[in-house]
Amino acid sequence: MGFVGELLIFIGFYFILTPEHRTKISWLNWAVISIIFALNYFGSRVMFTTKDKFEERIPALGPFGVICIVYSLIALFVMYLFQLYHLTFKIQLLVHLILLFLVGISIIIIKNSVLFVKQHQENESSLSSRILKIREELNLMCTNMDKNPKEDSVQKKLCKLRDSFRYLTPVEKAEAYELENQILDLIHKLKTEENQNLLLKNEENEEIQSILNKLEILLNQRKTLIN
Repeated sequence: MGFVGELLIFIGFYFILTPEHRTKISWLNWAVISIIFALNYFGSRVMFTTKDKFEERIPALGPFGVICIVYSLIALFVMYLFQLYHLTFKIQLLVHLILLFLVGISIIIIKNSVLFVKQHQENESSLSSRILKIREELNLMCTNMDKNPKEDSVQKKLCKLRDSFRYLTPVEKAEAYELENQILDLIHKLKTEENQNLLLKNEENEEIQSILNKLEILLNQRKTLIN
């Protein structure tokens, strides 16, 4: 449909204009009208894309629509002024090229903003996934334990740590990344078959106590970090 529309615009100009009116300015006007149509038609097709890519382009929809409308109105108004005051072809061409240049710069800015939003979302998702992983691992271990473990027992301490991790939020710092790595490493040590059996039996063990103490220290360090 877009190519048909462009073809109709060309046919309209070609047959409406008599041979003596087919000047450089007339063909320039045809080119501008074609650009206006293409920008609004094909541009909307680019922005309203497939479902999986649409969400990341949402920040660009408003500005892109404004650019299309504003450029279209200004270009048409400029064409009217040029026709009214009979300005030379070179001046008209220069003004239209400047307008196109501004549109191009605006589209590049919008494209970069979309890319920034996408990268930010991916980075935020990556940061959140690490904390979710910690919560899931601790929840899984606590699920198989006593519902009301004794105070000062290893089960009680582990469940308290699990509850504390619920309030962590993603932090975009290398130090937070390193602390979360260390926390995951300690959790994996707790998940060994021998340690799991000791946790289920709620038995005191130096190694488990040491791991839980380290987890508590790392958690307190991690809580101090904010964006």
